Amino acid sequence: MFRVQRTLFALSTIVLGSACFISSSSAATTQSTGSSISVFGQATTSADESIAQLWQQQTALATSLESVGLVGHDDDEVHHQHSNIDGIGGDYDEDALSSSKSDRIRDTINQVAEQVERRESGLQSLNQSLTRRAQPKVQLGDILAVEPVANARVSSPYGYRTLGGREFHPGVDLAVPYGSPIYATGTGVVVYSGWKNGYGNFIEIDHGNGYVTRYGHSSRLMVSVGEQIKKNQEIALVGCTGRCTGPHVHYEVLLNGQRQNPATYLALAPRREE
Repeated sequence: MFRVQRTLFALSTIVLGSACFISSSSAATTQSTGSSISVFGQATTSADESIAQLWQQQTALATSLESVGLVGHDDDEVHHQHSNIDGIGGDYDEDALSSSKSDRIRDTINQVAEQVERRESGLQSLNQSLTRRAQPKVQLGDILAVEPVANARVSSPYGYRTLGGREFHPGVDLAVPYGSPIYATGTGVVVYSGWKNGYGNFIEIDHGNGYVTRYGHSSRLMVSVGEQIKKNQEIALVGCTGRCTGPHVHYEVLLNGQRQNPATYLALAPRREE
């Protein structure tokens, strides 16, 4: 922004200088106008360099987000912001400008200044859009920072499975010894703690920002509804209550009410060992 302000100041100086040159003789006017054009070219070149640096920063950020799947080539919002950025550049015809009056020079300067401001505004909007896309990644790492149990073996993954017919399994089953501690995978508030059909002794925690985690089949519940929970806090003990064939914790992740594959989140958590 400071570079653009300096550029606009330089352009304004040219306009004032050009007005003074018009009152001089024809030869002096031509020489002065040529000097003004030279300074004008330097000012616009400086503006182009500033914009190029801003553009490189936005391109690097977009590439980073695309590499982790947060922004794609067909992303509507980012494409819209990109398409609204005016392109400027090209050579300046010094002969044409030299024959112009001061008002034509002033109009040209104003047009370039407006283009610079529009492009900077467009880049700022694009930056805000890309930054918003980066937020879920930060929230995800903070909320699901640990595994719910230690030294677990996946006994049943997320997705469709066959158990007397085709059935969708909305979480992941982590098999560990009976009575092993179960930990909250992030800070939040307990919204359910009690018996739930199919899940047995069941806990649900709201972590905010649309994230919810669920823990089922516990032998003992150690938290109550409304209780504030810290990440890595022990909330229950592993059991085999409800629909269960062996001791394990049934772990679910929801985002804005939609079930997610817990394996995606657990891959970000360090291995818990005890």
